[in-house]
Amino acid sequence: MKPQTQPNEDQLPDGVYIALPETAYFRQKALGSTDLAYLWDDDTADGWWWRSPNNPHYRRRYKDALDFGSALHCLGLEGRGAYEARYAVAPNPADFPGLLETVDDLKSALGATSAPPMPARARKADLVEAAKAYLPGRPIWDDIVEKAKRKAGDRTVISAEAAYQIEVMVAAGMRDPIMNAMFTAEGGVRLVEVSVFWTLPSGTRLRFRFDSLLPAANCDLKSIESWRTGESLADAAGKAIGARSLDLQAALSFTARRQAYRAIEEGRVWMNPNPEPGATDPLEQYHWLKRFPGEAPLDLDGKPGWRWLWAFFQKPTLDGRAPTILPVWMEYGSLEHRDGYRKAALGVANYEARVKRFGLDQPWSTSLPAHTIDAGAAPELQVRIPSWTKQPAAVADEEEELTWKKR
Repeated sequence: MKPQTQPNEDQLPDGVYIALPETAYFRQKALGSTDLAYLWDDDTADGWWWRSPNNPHYRRRYKDALDFGSALHCLGLEGRGAYEARYAVAPNPADFPGLLETVDDLKSALGATSAPPMPARARKADLVEAAKAYLPGRPIWDDIVEKAKRKAGDRTVISAEAAYQIEVMVAAGMRDPIMNAMFTAEGGVRLVEVSVFWTLPSGTRLRFRFDSLLPAANCDLKSIESWRTGESLADAAGKAIGARSLDLQAALSFTARRQAYRAIEEGRVWMNPNPEPGATDPLEQYHWLKRFPGEAPLDLDGKPGWRWLWAFFQKPTLDGRAPTILPVWMEYGSLEHRDGYRKAALGVANYEARVKRFGLDQPWSTSLPAHTIDAGAAPELQVRIPSWTKQPAAVADEEEELTWKKR
């Protein structure tokens, strides 16, 4: 059986997708683990709408952090060919002696030439043009950056510092046998960004996208920017799992894998004939993936034939953090799996209840019952003023003011 060619439509049928573009994946009307992580908790469920495409004012933020994570995924999970085809490294200012980078640099250098005096409020662009004419031998940062962007073409440009950190972290991961298997997919071809869509009996549609899919594990890279002094990376990872409901992500991956096996056996596998530059041949990925239901089964001597693996990574920081990678396993059927499954179920229930109440074309909002600051009220309806807040001393007429007498 051969995979089907990916349909060219916004709402794709349920099934497994190989080499599906990220934009097409997120365009589908389906809930993923990040959505459910907001939806399962009543304190944040209404906020899901505000960070969804249903909100006409929502914009994706933190582009640099997203680009760093995507580039690390690409080099580590898809290999150098894919990385160099999709990313370009920006020039490093340290490689250009005598670099003219700031407005002050340009004014100072031009002042030592025969260039006519520039206005006090001269635009940087005008200073750059003057420097090109009167300082032809000096490197000018704005000019260097512009040439680098043209050379990059459609590739995403990342800083030289970020590229250096990514190279170091992938090299560190390759030294660990568990991470090496995740990065190289020993025994087969790389299966990265495999997408799965399925619809629940209630009509709600779910989705999952595997960072890396191995016969023995579902894998994902996660960043931890920093952690408290005296705290271990393991403790920080545990906090991240709890605070970001990553147990829900792992649980949903197990459900998605079951759905993927069912889709593979039923022939509901689609392949993108035009994959990203440098990606593994989608047909090779398909031939490897279709072996999974039989060779990496759901039931292996009473246990699933695979488990979940997070690879937490810490970027190097100026305060002395070295690049560090921590692999963390989560077993199928564990208490954490059960907790994650329950969160996902609550997320779906909260979503369906709010869609019924609000729909998707108007903002979701929360209305809480009236509370009081009076001591002695029911705890769940009381707003407490912290005991450490500074309070005033007694004033002379307070008893008269506070004792009501009918006149």
